[in-house]
Amino acid sequence: MTARALRLASPAGRGMRGWLGRPLTIPVALAAGAILLAFLQSPGKEVMDSRIELTVDPSLFLQRVAAVWSPTYDLGHVQSGQFVGYLFPMAPWFAAAKGLGVAMWVAERLWVGSLLAISAWGVVRLMDELYSRDRGLPHVVAALVFAVNPYVVSFASRASVALMAYAILPWLIVAVHRGLAEDAHRWRWPAVVGIAMGCSGGGVNAALLPWIIAAPVALAAYEWLVLRARTLRQVWSFSWRAAVCALLASAWWIVPVARL
Repeated sequence: MTARALRLASPAGRGMRGWLGRPLTIPVALAAGAILLAFLQSPGKEVMDSRIELTVDPSLFLQRVAAVWSPTYDLGHVQSGQFVGYLFPMAPWFAAAKGLGVAMWVAERLWVGSLLAISAWGVVRLMDELYSRDRGLPHVVAALVFAVNPYVVSFASRASVALMAYAILPWLIVAVHRGLAEDAHRWRWPAVVGIAMGCSGGGVNAALLPWIIAAPVALAAYEWLVLRARTLRQVWSFSWRAAVCALLASAWWIVPVARL
């Protein structure tokens, strides 16, 4: 018997696996770690994240983002197409924090920590689907690697809006996998795809979307062409429903961007 097998067979090993295997243990621990990590970054110091208006006057910024016409410069102008992308959920987050009297540096840390927690939790769910539902150390390691890496670090303090699409990526893959595995004629998982795409920050930087869409599309193709686990009819039935939901959920930013 190997050393690893002996450890797992011991009461301590079984206890650790049982503790990690509880539904909320790993997600809660990762969320707490993400929030703590965010607050350890320059405590008490505000930074300019994505837009300076988000910390200076987020309520006014939200009001301006919601308007198509801006009268503030020269004779006025139509808002930039990618300006509307802040309408949800980033501007409401900071406006709500300001309204509740939360310090802006705290709101910034909670925002970044939440993005890290959502992305890490998504990877845990993805590991449940593609690796094993018996949660353990591999789930933790995969989540940490995805949530804390050079790409995340480069955007976390200056352009966290770019991390919105990154955070929803594992959830998109989970939704496609589950949607294809279940009845392809149901709308539940296509709706999840739509909600995720609506919160992806595409209205700020639509160029990020093809990169996150590529992964679930590749998974669907792999399950159909390589594994032969899905039929073309299943893939098509799910795909057009997901596309409809994504377009409807993203219409709030697609329409303004397309018109400008």
